[in-house]
Amino acid sequence: MADQLSAAPRFVGQSVGRKENKRFLTGRGRYVDDFVEAGMLHAAILRSPLARANITVDASAARELPGVWAVYTAADINDMFEPLVSVFGDNGPFGVRTVLAESQVSYVGDPIAIAIAEDRYLAEDALELVEVDYDPLDAVASISAAKSSPSCIPGRDTNLAFEMSLALPGSKEAFDAAAKVVTARIAQGRISPSPMEGRGIISNPIMDGKLEVRLSSQNPHAAKAFIARSLKMQENHVRVMSPDIGGAFGQKFGVNRDFLATIAASLKLRRPVKWIEDKPEALQAGGHGRAEELELSIALDASGKMLATHFKVDDNGGADPVSAPGGLTQLMAMIHTGAYDIPTMMADCKAYFTNTCGSTAYRGPWAGETLIREITVDKAARAIGMDPVEFRRRNTVTQWPHKLPMGLIIDDVSPLETLDRAVEKIGYAEFRAEQAKAREQGRHLGIGIGLCIEPTAISPGGGTDTAEVRIETTGKITAVLTCHSQGHSVETTMAQIIADEMGVDVNDVTIAFGDTDSITSGSGAGGSRQAVVAGGAAHIASGLLREKVFKLAAHFLQTEPDGLKLEGGRVVGTGPSAPSITLAELGKAANVATLTLPEGMEAGLTARYCYTPPPFTFANACHAAIVEADPGTGLVKVLRYVVAEDCGVMLNPAVVEGQIAGGVIQGIGNALWEEQHYDEAGNPSAGTYKDYILPVSTDAPTIEYVHVCTPSKTPTGAKGVGEGGAIVGAPTIFNAVMDALAPFDPEFEQLPLTPSRILAGLRKAG
Repeated sequence: MADQLSAAPRFVGQSVGRKENKRFLTGRGRYVDDFVEAGMLHAAILRSPLARANITVDASAARELPGVWAVYTAADINDMFEPLVSVFGDNGPFGVRTVLAESQVSYVGDPIAIAIAEDRYLAEDALELVEVDYDPLDAVASISAAKSSPSCIPGRDTNLAFEMSLALPGSKEAFDAAAKVVTARIAQGRISPSPMEGRGIISNPIMDGKLEVRLSSQNPHAAKAFIARSLKMQENHVRVMSPDIGGAFGQKFGVNRDFLATIAASLKLRRPVKWIEDKPEALQAGGHGRAEELELSIALDASGKMLATHFKVDDNGGADPVSAPGGLTQLMAMIHTGAYDIPTMMADCKAYFTNTCGSTAYRGPWAGETLIREITVDKAARAIGMDPVEFRRRNTVTQWPHKLPMGLIIDDVSPLETLDRAVEKIGYAEFRAEQAKAREQGRHLGIGIGLCIEPTAISPGGGTDTAEVRIETTGKITAVLTCHSQGHSVETTMAQIIADEMGVDVNDVTIAFGDTDSITSGSGAGGSRQAVVAGGAAHIASGLLREKVFKLAAHFLQTEPDGLKLEGGRVVGTGPSAPSITLAELGKAANVATLTLPEGMEAGLTARYCYTPPPFTFANACHAAIVEADPGTGLVKVLRYVVAEDCGVMLNPAVVEGQIAGGVIQGIGNALWEEQHYDEAGNPSAGTYKDYILPVSTDAPTIEYVHVCTPSKTPTGAKGVGEGGAIVGAPTIFNAVMDALAPFDPEFEQLPLTPSRILAGLRKAG
């Protein structure tokens, strides 16, 4: 009955204006730093200026500064916590890490002490009085150094954090029989997520041994569990509230040591304490993405058919990665063949600890596999003298579902269609003529292609989201979700789903989230999962509520539920008179005039559903870019950018395009500008955004979109779309630069492709 009575879609698929825009554009968004608690104190954190050193700390002078409430070191707070584990619950890399550095610091930015004062400025003044005696040790700041050096992290026997090698049946034989083997290598620069709003926390101990935490977090429920476990508290004694988030890009998924130090200070002082990250702290200690060395070999037969691959990755996890490093490299190996029909493979995956800031999730954390694959595919096409588009067509899977060599099954994708649509949109054939003309004029234009299959809403362990949808006495609808928003319009898209199911206007639906006391556990925002998982929960919960509405309406209308329909905030019957009753009338009956309810019917009009999605929901895309590269200066300008995306049913096309655009710009930054470089002593290159170069509006091309729809097997037919642009953007730009500079035949093995690196590659090529 539920399917028969679903209201016809009116909002899903439409570019409904973002409901949250008014709040944000009028300055009424509320972020952690906007909240003030009675008696609130402020924290500042002392960080190591050295990458590795033995330390002794004396905070006595700092504690005497007027207006300073406390200065805590490892000796004061570390014993309050259980050994730190990953936010995902595994022991992974943490086990031996502490909240504050004890006898040894392990990277520039490692927290040593926390000062609490009446304002942030006094707290920073106090930190200047903390005496730290540093006995420098040799730092291990790169993967190559990690391979050849003794352990650089206290309590660890080796710098090798994870290792996996495999050779599937037939892989070695395929390489032995290959007509040609093509190998490419690329090292990714470290990337700072760089959201507009930094990390922030207000920790507030309240009555009865309970703790309230306002936290800039993508996953309040996971944060609650982590905090309770780390402090040996009951989970129901911890409440986490996450207000508006000014971007995250993976940085705000975990509970970092700075948050824990702030919580410890508030518990010891029995006062609310606020800590807000500044931009130098974000660059030094906020976590970095990418930081991998990648290699891919492809075995080809005489016709250019791919026979096998050998995927290699060395991951730099830094000193305290957010989660166990091995999981990411394994996922890369599993999905690295992407859309291509490759029968077998080998893989060698390793992850290392170094004296650098720990790795964190960054938009599409597994993007390295797409980067090295699409670079190698272009190189293979050049090596056999075949056009890179034709080479992709010959090797792309045509029959879906398709089983990857390691067993993962991919379905509901359309890589050939997106390839053809992107090539058509950008005018690939016409461009080649334009390119030849430009070269005659001394201009170097290039075109790049990138194919990507994106695993969205990854939930192999059953990552769920819950939605609770209720009708108020006014007839308006409120939905409480476990899925948070970090800027991707959850308040709008979820309202669209619910409005269609309940036959109301989208503006009559209010979405609430971000408070662990309001609804049970969920898996948070990240991994391109909100449309799939939160959308599934909202869709099913609304369907259940609709059935309750029809049952109650049938009682008052003296009819059967079958044949009733929802439209315009009313339940309408059938027949000549078409009797009807408003949702407001039903809401009042269910919530106030409960004696009028049918016998045995529960008061209230509320439905709740906890949705478990499939382990993977796959989206796919093809990107195409045209660039101009100047061999004299090394400068690259992006002239055109086309995205053909298949994210299934689009809940809101404008939101989809906004998500793609943001990812593409980050992909361009990844390819051309962004890097937090470490020297041999472990010193980071960027302490401010003067030295860490982000793309700005003048660097962004106009992005042209082509939408393809292969619905997923989820309640809404949607797929994730948040990370695809950042995943495939970098190899698309890289391939375009290589195409532009093809007459010089350079080799580039390091991102970003800065002007100096391009010039060095050209000089090396002769």
